Amino acid sequence: DLIIFTTYTFDPIFFDAYMLKKLKKHNEDATIIVLMDAKLYSKLDKKKDFTDQTGRAYALIPISGNLFHPKIFMFGSKLKKQTFLGSHNLTLSGLAVNLELCFSSNDTVLFEECIDYVYSLLKKKINPKHPVLKKIEPYVNRRTKNQRLLTNENEAILEQCLRLVSKQLNSIEEVIIFSPFFSETKKLIEKIMTLNPNEIKLCVQKNNHDLDPATVISFDRLSLNEVCKDNRTLHSKFIVFRSPGKDLILIGSPNFTRPALLETNDDGGNFESAILWELNSDDFIKNYLKIEPISPNEVKTSQ
Repeated sequence: DLIIFTTYTFDPIFFDAYMLKKLKKHNEDATIIVLMDAKLYSKLDKKKDFTDQTGRAYALIPISGNLFHPKIFMFGSKLKKQTFLGSHNLTLSGLAVNLELCFSSNDTVLFEECIDYVYSLLKKKINPKHPVLKKIEPYVNRRTKNQRLLTNENEAILEQCLRLVSKQLNSIEEVIIFSPFFSETKKLIEKIMTLNPNEIKLCVQKNNHDLDPATVISFDRLSLNEVCKDNRTLHSKFIVFRSPGKDLILIGSPNFTRPALLETNDDGGNFESAILWELNSDDFIKNYLKIEPISPNEVKTSQ
């Protein structure tokens, strides 16, 4: 009945020609809403990039202000709720080409938290009489608290994440960080060091990162690593906290940057979304991504 996508970049031709056709075939009467970054929306050429269905067969809403970066896909009916939260944009490359990481759940509470987040955003950004608000309202549950969804609407995501990790893990063997984009890296690492991990592994993909190794080589327990196995563009952003008992992983849209992890929307931060989840990380890190040590010079020359 209700389908909502939040995305940074949006490809109307791919969406209209491929995804919309499938969505309409199976959900003929569904309300479909796409939220995207306003600055990128303004750069779309309505003659070249739009089709006759763009913004007509569905609501296309640009979100203004700071960079709008969350990637949450929500599918809701009276019988079932499904949420996909990850690093993927609503584009061909995001859904079929890049190396992305996504969390899928039919948990009703997570769905309600995501709906509440989107509804809160829209109430601030669009006309209160906009018809999409009435379509969303039946799914809004104002009693729902942020139990699973992490956003930086009111508090920085890294602060929330570290607090949750410290409650669930007594000791941390290693923290493994994957991101294509970096900024204020030293300050972010200092925050993570408050958990007192035995080791931090900072992972990049050659020729697909902007990490300056000089900002982190002073940390004794930090090593630089590269993703070796997959040659697709790594667009995933995630942080693994490993302990002897279990692993926790922060999955979502935040890159390892200050605007994504250390700031709120009101303080100049991006709009971001993430979830902290228990998951054995060996399957896709040790057995699939195959990270190996890399020298600071190799990191520098492969920026």
